[in-house]
Amino acid sequence: MKSLYTKFAFVVALLVLVATVMAACGPTDTPVPPTAAPTVAAPTTAPTTAAAPPTATTAAATVAPTMAAPTATAPAVVKPITLTYWTHDLKGNAKFEAYLNGLATAYTAANPSVTVVWQDYAGTDIRTKLLAAIASGSAPDVVNFNTAFTLQFASQGALSDLSTLLDPSQKAMYQPGPLTSANIGTAQYYVPWYITLFVTIYNKALFTQAGLDPNSPPKTQDDLMTMSQAIVAKTNSAYGFQSIASISDEAAIMGFPVLSPDMTKSAINNPQALARLQWYDTLKKGNMIPTTKIGLTDDTTYDEAVKNYEAGKLAVLLSGATLLTQVQKDAPSVYATTGVAPYVLGPSGKVPASIQGFVVPKASANQKPAADLAVFLTNDANQLAFDHLANILPSTVKASQDAFFTQAGTDLVGQAKIVQTGELAIAVDSGLHSPSADALQKAQEAEFAKWWGGQEDAQTALTNTDAAWNKILSAPAQ
Repeated sequence: MKSLYTKFAFVVALLVLVATVMAACGPTDTPVPPTAAPTVAAPTTAPTTAAAPPTATTAAATVAPTMAAPTATAPAVVKPITLTYWTHDLKGNAKFEAYLNGLATAYTAANPSVTVVWQDYAGTDIRTKLLAAIASGSAPDVVNFNTAFTLQFASQGALSDLSTLLDPSQKAMYQPGPLTSANIGTAQYYVPWYITLFVTIYNKALFTQAGLDPNSPPKTQDDLMTMSQAIVAKTNSAYGFQSIASISDEAAIMGFPVLSPDMTKSAINNPQALARLQWYDTLKKGNMIPTTKIGLTDDTTYDEAVKNYEAGKLAVLLSGATLLTQVQKDAPSVYATTGVAPYVLGPSGKVPASIQGFVVPKASANQKPAADLAVFLTNDANQLAFDHLANILPSTVKASQDAFFTQAGTDLVGQAKIVQTGELAIAVDSGLHSPSADALQKAQEAEFAKWWGGQEDAQTALTNTDAAWNKILSAPAQ
């Protein structure tokens, strides 16, 4: 029986072939759906935004872009077009809906020949929806994907290489690391949108109880171990910390590889990875971390970690700063004694990051206009407006230098913004950079569960994971 990913790869390859044949036929006089309108020439001048950042008080105030007029040499738009852009998991929040619909309205107002429509889909459903849209000839023009989804579709030839569609000034807007996170070779498959980063969230009361300085949270992995030992020895009721890091996060922190540079072979069975698992063995044996889960991480680990921290059972939580508002609501007494600090660094000196971006499907009939829309959606002012609405970070250089981040205030959320902004320069997308990421993660979690539960040692877990990964990576796409 074919695996889900094998079926996915076959369907994408078939749909790309169909789209290529359709494109070769050229435009006809037959009416087509708005999202599959004939390609038109785009202005050579990229959209720009007003110098003053928009406020976030109303839907109108969150988007205040002004577009540059086409240059004298730019080809004229021959007929109106509609550009459709998709996001995931943002519908249902009134302020996000107002913002995203406002972007569409603003772009159309500045470009009267272009109508922009926003649509949103839940989670991984967006992949299935895109396949169906390509098959029906109504592919959207711009789609919000994370790095893993982008690499899955790009490896099957379903996405456009944006390095050929964007000019140097457009590329220069973005932080270099996020800009190239979804590259395959020199091909660039998304423009980065927003970023989430880990920080150190810690319980000052537990530090004091353990005889630790509440103003000196751990800075290194060695510090984390020492702190955990003190917490367990002095409190008898709390753990040092609870990891919610995946194996690829751990690799980013510690600086060891999990895949070969070309993503075709496993590299997870290495001395540094072994040392990291044995480090966790020491923590487990010393009862310094919770061990109730079936592995280092699983689908419920984050929820359990949040509950443990809110209950005062964790001295440190290494997490995204979005947790702070939840702690404030659910456990105000714990929030009152919470501190925020930079992420606990490992040998790599890097902080794991999760990056969302926008891709352009090859099946879009509006390649250059779609790429320009992706840049508009992610430009400095529009990212800054979104940052006012959500606890996220921008992928553009100028937006990250705004006072909203560098002078965010003295409350915990403000402190977290300043900390995270300082981490952008050392942020690295920590996903499994492989088209087979889903299958690799499932195979690794299954094997690591045996190690975590004591059925096999760390070396056996790595050896078996390595073999499983190579089998997955060597399987021909069908």
